[in-house]
Amino acid sequence: MSIKESQIPRDLLERMLDQEPGLKKTEKGYAVEETIAFELLLKGGGGSPAPLAKVGSMELFDGFMRVTCLDSTYTLPYSVIVGLKTASRVEKSKVGAGFLR
Repeated sequence: MSIKESQIPRDLLERMLDQEPGLKKTEKGYAVEETIAFELLLKGGGGSPAPLAKVGSMELFDGFMRVTCLDSTYTLPYSVIVGLKTASRVEKSKVGAGFLR
């Protein structure tokens, strides 16, 4: 199945989000803790996923979700979500030279 054909239904997305370390369930959705960098992967025009970076929180509704990033808010149907990306935030002073993150 190609990315153009795939989509994540809301119930599957919620199960995936529940398993992600660094996400805290809220009344309407999820909040991203400061210990991680979280991205939603969206359907991209060329068949590759397009990351929606610096996600801070997500609210889930019937048929769509509202995603708040660093300085923008996006309202998206679930049909454009194809994956999740999580990375640990490491202070640069704790990482050796040549291994900056």
